[in-house]
Amino acid sequence: MKRTLLLTLFLTSLWLACEKGGKTSPAPGAGDLPSTTRLKALTTHGKSVTLIAELALTESQRRRGLMHRNHLDTDRGMLFIYPEARLLSMWMKNCRIPLSLAYLSDSGQIIQIVRMRVEPTGSTHFPSYPAKESCAMALEMSWGWFERKGIKVGDQILIPQNIRNLSRY
Repeated sequence: MKRTLLLTLFLTSLWLACEKGGKTSPAPGAGDLPSTTRLKALTTHGKSVTLIAELALTESQRRRGLMHRNHLDTDRGMLFIYPEARLLSMWMKNCRIPLSLAYLSDSGQIIQIVRMRVEPTGSTHFPSYPAKESCAMALEMSWGWFERKGIKVGDQILIPQNIRNLSRY
């Protein structure tokens, strides 16, 4: 009886500690995957811009994306990495902040930039924002970020190979 009570107390305190930490568990079998990474955008004119990107590596993370966020900190966004190049399409379901989206090639070159607007509260229609060609990655930043930083189609987001390989999980 005493062991059962102690075990229950231990497991409850462990559960509460995890709840307060707010961290998600890594994907099964994925080891300790990073949740963010520092990236550089390099323009064709040689300008370099540093940003911090949350990583959306699993199907669940990609589906959730930036839903239910009220803001993004300066120079922060989310990098969606897919296991293989395909025709991607993003939407703004449950997104509270307008976003700019860059579709990226396998090498990190910007293929297309689109602005995605917030849909009115209670909306049941969420337009999709399809890529014009196959890509393996997408980078979401705050509305107008790419333009404000002078980043255009053809510029490069430098993504280390070890980060690109994480999409296998």
